[in-house]
Amino acid sequence: MHQFMKDIWKAGIAIAGLMFFLVLMVWVPMSANAYEDTSGTEIAGPVQSTPTVDVTATMTALNEEKLRQEIRQLKSQNEPTLFDWFRSNVSILLSTLLVVGGGVFGLVRYLAERRDAQKRLLDHELISLTRERASLRVSLPYSAKFERAWISIQELFVG
Repeated sequence: MHQFMKDIWKAGIAIAGLMFFLVLMVWVPMSANAYEDTSGTEIAGPVQSTPTVDVTATMTALNEEKLRQEIRQLKSQNEPTLFDWFRSNVSILLSTLLVVGGGVFGLVRYLAERRDAQKRLLDHELISLTRERASLRVSLPYSAKFERAWISIQELFVG
């Protein structure tokens, strides 16, 4: 029972912390908006008008120059160098090399194990044939041994 109450206490602390976090998430952005500077928008007193110069021509020239600079900057950003291409594609290249290397390693290991298994199988077959031949020689009388050998020689030439 004590362990159960201890677990409930831990869950209560976690829920209280989560609620506090949610309250902070709402409160902090609201408090940041409360202190925005609005004093520059209000004009106090009468405003004197300044003599107007041909501002539109100057503003047009400045805007055109600004657009030219932005176009040059965008062109320079959109022309990747060899280093930029390598930096953005190095992860793809490395992962491809790792996958291919792992595949080659697995294939070589598989072929080596297969060759060893075939070699072991041939060795076991040779041992079993040798034991079979030795047991025939030991257990049979001389005439049966000779007859069995004659049959096996005929099998070699015929079949």
